[in-house]
Amino acid sequence: MQQEEDLFTHQDTLANLHENLPLTEKLRFLHQVIRQDFPFIDRLAIALFDEKQKCRNL
Repeated sequence: MQQEEDLFTHQDTLANLHENLPLTEKLRFLHQVIRQDFPFIDRLAIALFDEKQKCRNL
């Protein structure tokens, strides 16, 4: 029975991204999380897709 309960236990590592924080704080947090598994990553690049104009915003 204990094993069944543990099956559904989940800690969302990225839960802070759902908080009401400035985008810069969310990106800083995301970078920290990524660097825990990939310490060689120094920078992140983000591209947004504008659905109305069907183009990328860099």
